[in-house]
Amino acid sequence: MALRAGTYKFTSTFKAKDSGEYIFYNFTITVEDNSEVETIDLSSPIRESVSHSIIIENPTDQEIEVSRSQFTIQNEYIEIHPETQVFKAHESREF
Repeated sequence: MALRAGTYKFTSTFKAKDSGEYIFYNFTITVEDNSEVETIDLSSPIRESVSHSIIIENPTDQEIEVSRSQFTIQNEYIEIHPETQVFKAHESREF
């Protein structure tokens, strides 16, 4: 579940503690852009603010933490609050 599209390479090594024997696997994973990503257009008259809430869903069986740094923001005037949110398994919430 990569956050960005691209090609990722990594090696996974399994080693026996007693004998020192090991085996390794090289992985090359290609992640494509998600066609479901939505762009939110925000506009307002001069000196007036505008806001838009989004719903984030945790479809996994684990608790996850979503932080502000995981969002791609191309405007210095956009703020995301709070800094982090913790989502329990299968929970969704407005952010």
